[in-house]
Amino acid sequence: MAFGKSKAPTAGAPVSDITEWMVKSALQQEWFTLALSRFQNPFSTEHELGRWDRPLATGLVHFETGTDRVIRADLTFTGHEDEPRPGAIGGAFVHETGGENSHVVFSVQIHDPRGKLASELQAAFDSAALSKSRFVHVAFKRPKIEDLPAVMTALGGGRDNAFHPVTQMFIRRETILPEAPTWAWAWKRDL
Repeated sequence: MAFGKSKAPTAGAPVSDITEWMVKSALQQEWFTLALSRFQNPFSTEHELGRWDRPLATGLVHFETGTDRVIRADLTFTGHEDEPRPGAIGGAFVHETGGENSHVVFSVQIHDPRGKLASELQAAFDSAALSKSRFVHVAFKRPKIEDLPAVMTALGGGRDNAFHPVTQMFIRRETILPEAPTWAWAWKRDL
């Protein structure tokens, strides 16, 4: 996977076609993971933050197999004004953005009116920064998309954004001391 730093925001990274196999792959499993590398978590003395001041994490859709292209991703935490569907904690959808340099973005919105989930993600980012990690991986569960070929056809025709509910979120907070030798911690405990 191409996770190196690029000189320009779009250099070598965007998925140019929303019907590409990577988009289908990102939509077909019950669980999907985002590899996040930036988190903006605003604070204000105001009771409610504005719509544009919500906690926002950005990164990529995580794939288990390597590829030279990526799908950009963002995770937004919403407040009281955006109620999720019954049985869901939020939703996810796919869209193209960027105008002339268009690219695909996989967006996840999680209902978090008290900011508890955003605080947990902030703690995971703090631990990752201390450990000099490149990403914070966040996994999400959703109901399986039943008619994926029809969804992909609608996406490709610009008639849909493949919105689907998200039912679970999983964050693993891990701290590794940066000066600790790998052999001291990179082993598995037998249970």
